[in-house]
Amino acid sequence: MLAETIRDLLKATPFRSFRIHMSDGEVHEIRHPELAFLPPKSTVMHVWYPDTRRNAFLHIRLVTSVEPMSNDADDADERRVG
Repeated sequence: MLAETIRDLLKATPFRSFRIHMSDGEVHEIRHPELAFLPPKSTVMHVWYPDTRRNAFLHIRLVTSVEPMSNDADDADERRVG
């Protein structure tokens, strides 16, 4: 089930950033596990983008794919934040 896959990615240790592709062509990058929440038994995921103060509510049934982001992007994020 896709919802369980996303929950597993959010709980992974160490966390790896990933992208969620939606049926309308939108792509959401999940760069930190505390910026996304998918409650148990829910089909709606809440994503927070602190840089733009934007919220997104993603209906899991409209997700077309989930993919890990490259290690290079993760390393660049760590250098920028740290």
